Amino acid sequence: MKKVSTLVSILILAGCASTGPVPMGQDTFMITKQSTTGFHSRASVKADIYREANEYCLRMGRQLQPIKDNQVDGVPGRSFANAEIVFRCLLQSDSELSRPIPKPLPK
Repeated sequence: MKKVSTLVSILILAGCASTGPVPMGQDTFMITKQSTTGFHSRASVKADIYREANEYCLRMGRQLQPIKDNQVDGVPGRSFANAEIVFRCLLQSDSELSRPIPKPLPK
């Protein structure tokens, strides 16, 4: 029983499973993430992947430029919340680096 409660605690703390940044072309990446419990909203999953994307770009010495995003709330007993972001990691001097206006991904 102790092992089960430890496993449940780890899952609640971990909370989400991410693909990590997946290259989609020159300077363009995608991250998708799904909660692994029913305790996360789509907004918290989306915030997690924006943080992950920003950290990824900063490690490369670049700036995050969101392109598109999407998020879906979970349905208790049926599905978990998930989110997706498509973004670029651009140099500070890149002319494409602008005020982000993310567009929803097509359904």
